[in-house]
Amino acid sequence: MKTQTNQSKLIIDMFIQQGKWALWLLSAVVVLYIGMIFVTSQYGDTLANFLTFSFEPAKLFMLVIAIFLSYSFLDTYIKLGITRNQFFTATGVTAVLLAAGLTAAAGILTGIQHAVMNVMELSSIMEAGTIIGLDVSMTAAIPICFFNLIMYHLIGWLIGAGFHRYGWLPGLGFIALGILLTAVSDMLWGFETIEGLSMLLSLESGAVAGGLSITAAALLLPLVFLIIWQITKKTAVRL
Repeated sequence: MKTQTNQSKLIIDMFIQQGKWALWLLSAVVVLYIGMIFVTSQYGDTLANFLTFSFEPAKLFMLVIAIFLSYSFLDTYIKLGITRNQFFTATGVTAVLLAAGLTAAAGILTGIQHAVMNVMELSSIMEAGTIIGLDVSMTAAIPICFFNLIMYHLIGWLIGAGFHRYGWLPGLGFIALGILLTAVSDMLWGFETIEGLSMLLSLESGAVAGGLSITAAALLLPLVFLIIWQITKKTAVRL
């Protein structure tokens, strides 16, 4: 019972801390987006919806905080009596909750943005076509955004864990691994390299984005999670 209580408290503590950082991110992105609406309306350009606009900053945020947490917080929590297994579980659960929160907030703000801009008769400046860089509906974009945010958190966690255990020089190899995993994940979801992948596999873009992205979400995420655990469970604590 005490172990479960410690685990729950750790998850809540980590989520609250990272949630505060996420609120600062969202606040900054919202302010910047409002400024972009003003500039766009003045110069006659078009602007992507808020979900698309916030997608890249959110991915970078998840990557950076995961590197920071895995490199700096493991030692601190273990000194406070938290086990590696508890830290690992809490970090994983927090990543999912944070990705869900950021995705939900971006989706809600996108709905508010559309409603307000229709009332203000500014809908003409909204960019038509792709959402988060893909030719998908808003309904499909939401889960794609969610899974990608988790993936970027895991990649950051992997890089931080590699540096923490092996040091700076070998840690550079984990940066290269992170870049590779990012490229593979993006390709399977349909970002950037989708046309090359489609031609290679003789598939239509929709088939790649629909079939292989589900496979990537099912196999790549747990694979990275397992690699991180293998690194973390043998990492020495810095006193």
